[in-house]
Amino acid sequence: MTALPYSIARMRMQPGDAILTADPAWGARFIRLYTGDDWSHIAGIVKGPPINGRNRVYVAEAHLDGGIQRHLLSRWWEVQGGRACWIPGGLDSRQQHFFSASAKRLNGAKYEGVRDFILQSIGLDLERGDDTDKICSAFYAACWEAATGDVIPGRPWFRWALPIRRGRCVPTPGAVARYLEGLGCRPVELVRG
Repeated sequence: MTALPYSIARMRMQPGDAILTADPAWGARFIRLYTGDDWSHIAGIVKGPPINGRNRVYVAEAHLDGGIQRHLLSRWWEVQGGRACWIPGGLDSRQQHFFSASAKRLNGAKYEGVRDFILQSIGLDLERGDDTDKICSAFYAACWEAATGDVIPGRPWFRWALPIRRGRCVPTPGAVARYLEGLGCRPVELVRG
């Protein structure tokens, strides 16, 4: 994987691009261990309102603390710990618009609870008829589907998963990364500086 300073990558980011992180916190380490993936969190780049007449780069994410929310990327980056990776999504301008619009529509929705996280992780996605409760990878996948019409495939998050599924499995952050790489999108390690 090539590396690029965040300050340079930020200028190239477009709506629909993914940012994956591997935070050193215990919860993130648990997710990586549980899923077998290198990444524990995913967020998407979205369009947002300009500030003082300047276009700004925003990141949208589903997070345990506060649900689905949008932040200035520069402020979000300041508090990130651990490794980070940027994967350009390669969306055209129409798809970028739909990705951002989907994220805006879901902004403010709550983060799914631990019970739903565990059920999804074993392959049981218990749909309740709406799509406003999301974990980070399900949120990104929903925005991607709204933009492209393509469903990012999920899989049970660990090898002892139940073989019977209701609904569709939620992709892990690593599964999203592998899907984007399969489309020819190349990951770039983000480094401080």
